[in-house]
Amino acid sequence: MTGQPSLDILEQIVQAESTHSGPLHAQLKRALRVAIDDHFENGQRFWPETELISRLGMSQNTVRRALGDLAQEGVLERQVAKGSFVRKVVTPITTTVGALVPQHDSEVLNYWIEELSGTCRERGYRFQVYPTHRGEDVQEILQHLDTESTCKRFILLGNPLEATCELWDGLTARGCRTVCISTPAQGRPANYVGMDDVAATRLSLEFLRDLGHQRITYISNEPSAHPSVIAREAAFRQATKDFGLTQTQVVSCGTRHWEDAGKAVLRVMQQVWEQRPTALLTTSDVGAWCAMNWLSENGISVPQDISVLSFDNSYTSQFTSPPLTCISQSRAGLAHWVIELLDSPSQQSQQILQKPEIIQRRSVGPAPR
Repeated sequence: MTGQPSLDILEQIVQAESTHSGPLHAQLKRALRVAIDDHFENGQRFWPETELISRLGMSQNTVRRALGDLAQEGVLERQVAKGSFVRKVVTPITTTVGALVPQHDSEVLNYWIEELSGTCRERGYRFQVYPTHRGEDVQEILQHLDTESTCKRFILLGNPLEATCELWDGLTARGCRTVCISTPAQGRPANYVGMDDVAATRLSLEFLRDLGHQRITYISNEPSAHPSVIAREAAFRQATKDFGLTQTQVVSCGTRHWEDAGKAVLRVMQQVWEQRPTALLTTSDVGAWCAMNWLSENGISVPQDISVLSFDNSYTSQFTSPPLTCISQSRAGLAHWVIELLDSPSQQSQQILQKPEIIQRRSVGPAPR
């Protein structure tokens, strides 16, 4: 293996990339990608973060974000105390899969990106993330893709409903094959992969009911216009009737896309606790984390006084106090189906709804007497 390339090479690439539009971290990521493709070998140690900051005169946040994006795409493998190492697909790359994902501090989205990146790498595909931003015009996003990408396979992950629909329209018009995750392109013959929201909601209520819970509150803390949020609220109300649960309630936070879904829960917790529920279900893990923090600060024990259950099963949920019980879906299964649909020659769209499962930890217990 040859020695590490000189940073002089990177300075030249960065200067060339500076003529392109976009945030500084995105320009740096493109430059680093060019350097990796043209000057590094598979498994070779990459330039250290501190050297990049010093040589390029960029902030730690900018450099770290660019390196983080490359790690998410599977191009870099970051090893604690050892640094970053280049990971290249050994077989020739014939296919690039692009993912349009909101630039949002979301552990769930990052987890999906990691899984999708790994699945693409296993198949010899390049995985490229294209961040979308709050207030960004969809036509500008599409024009940027026209100039920056030759990709013809795209994943739409976690974007607002209206943007998802517009992006699907634009990509389809350009002859691209597209799969939606989390947010369906409603009213369109679009491929979709996600959890079965109705089955997941019923599973959560059955689980709590079998532990003796009757006073169950569902906090709908994610964006209220999202199809999954609407479906889960409706499924909760229907399931409570089917199961004969008469002491339940739904508290809708009225959250909008891009708003903090955790803070939304904190705004309603006093109201929720006044009804003395024995179990609490939130739309997302971040909502459950904030609920448990509020309960702890107010001297209310989980699960002795109240059980807490959520959807998502984020990585952090196993480390909360107590560890959070979650309704989950297979990440590997989701990534597999997404790539299968992108590879399929069929012109017929498909909806793949994954079966939910309960990840039992310690935030749920029997209803208090």
